[in-house]
Amino acid sequence: MKIIVMDSGLGGKDFINKLKKVIKIKYEFVKLFNGMVSSYNKHHVREHLLNLLTNYSSKNIKSIIIACHSAASCILDVLMKNNFIINNIPIYEPIIPTCLYIKEKKYKNILILSTPLTEKIRWHQRLIDSNNIKVKYITFPLLAKQLEYHKNFDESIDRLKNNKIL
Repeated sequence: MKIIVMDSGLGGKDFINKLKKVIKIKYEFVKLFNGMVSSYNKHHVREHLLNLLTNYSSKNIKSIIIACHSAASCILDVLMKNNFIINNIPIYEPIIPTCLYIKEKKYKNILILSTPLTEKIRWHQRLIDSNNIKVKYITFPLLAKQLEYHKNFDESIDRLKNNKIL
């Protein structure tokens, strides 16, 4: 049995390397797209992910971890409807744990630095929805790609400064 880790970038590989130090199990990394998820539309990401998930077999897969907020945003409604199980395989995603943590800590102002796709779908805001918690999104269409390829991301930092975030 193995764990599948899906991501649009290389963060999933980093997660696997850290997880290997904690437990001994077989892992497989699945890069979801050749480019970043944010460069695709919601319907394309959704169709691709659901196709991948429905083709896995519970005979050799223990669980699937979707490490990408943008990708998880595209199928979160399907995951919730199916109690986070597809083909008898538990599916883990990052959005709900993040929102639960925010609520547990009783944070009042949340800034989500995200891809345009994550902002457009707005699951974080919908799940946190409260008069006591303000959620704001700032999108960085190129930041994920810049981080992924170790490029200069000064423009993104300048944008945060200009918005008086930093």
